[in-house]
Amino acid sequence: MNFTLPRNVRGHRIKEVRILPRYNALWFEIEYVYEVEPEEKDLDRSKYLAIDLGLDNFATCVSTTKTAFIIEGRGLKSFNRWWNKEKARLQSQYDRQGGEVREEDGLAFEKEKERD
Repeated sequence: MNFTLPRNVRGHRIKEVRILPRYNALWFEIEYVYEVEPEEKDLDRSKYLAIDLGLDNFATCVSTTKTAFIIEGRGLKSFNRWWNKEKARLQSQYDRQGGEVREEDGLAFEKEKERD
């Protein structure tokens, strides 16, 4: 098997190569793991931001420059509620049909059912 090394990987010390079969090994995906030196940034280390994660307010933030802001979480919470309902509806439909889950369908319902 031959493959060319992508440009963004060349020049780096490769630590690991993963060859992942996709769609019942009809094609493969190659992942490269390599180290990158962290970039040095010129930061003002006297300024900080505190973040409090929550549910109704996704994040409440306060900085040392005396600014505060809130990121609402209601939209995300609403989307999550819809997603769970839709998933349950599809799972129920799947159970009634008695179909088989195939890996290439991209469904993870079987694995989740086994964990419960």
